[in-house]
Amino acid sequence: MPILNWIGKDKVINHHTEVPFHVLQKQYAHSPESPLTSQSC
Repeated sequence: MPILNWIGKDKVINHHTEVPFHVLQKQYAHSPESPLTSQSC
C-alpha cells in the first residue's frame, strides 16, 4: 500500500492537539413566531 510522506507531515498530523478551542455556549434560540418563518410562498 502506498504511503504519502512530505516534510513537516508529523506536525500536520498532530496539529489538532495544538489548536486552542472552547465549547460554544448557546446564546440565541429559534422562535416559531419569527417573521421569517411565518411568510408564505
